[in-house]
Amino acid sequence: MRQIVHLYTLVRWAKQNSPAYTAVNQDLFVNFKAWLHTKNWIKDTNSEKISWNKIREVKVQWNNPDIIEFKYDFFEENYRKLNCGLNLKLTRGRKKKAQEPKLDKLYNNPISITEVKYKDLVSLCDTMIIPKKYEYHDFYKNLKHSKEEQGDDEED
Repeated sequence: MRQIVHLYTLVRWAKQNSPAYTAVNQDLFVNFKAWLHTKNWIKDTNSEKISWNKIREVKVQWNNPDIIEFKYDFFEENYRKLNCGLNLKLTRGRKKKAQEPKLDKLYNNPISITEVKYKDLVSLCDTMIIPKKYEYHDFYKNLKHSKEEQGDDEED
């Protein structure tokens, strides 16, 4: 646990200009996939299909978080609107009040790094570029690593 606290300190110090980076625990990341299929992401409020790759500007207001306003061109005067608060489940032509799905953790196990990154970190420890006095060596040498390009992450 002590090494992880030091890692958070290292992350904060990694940026020289304000504001500093903030390290967070991977338990704070949730998987939104179960939630996405229940919402409208296809047509705007004028029933026009949304071309996501053509969007150039997006605006969401804190007091109306279900409405995403967007423009395809920076010079458009008015925003188009997407009401992503609409549920897609219909019952006899009426909108059904759906419960929001439970959001599961995005990662159930520690995130793996590639073997190449692992070897680089260990070599930085071995050559004392990462000083031993900060006690990071054990943390880096015990990181989960994999030969796979992306680690052991689940596929999207």
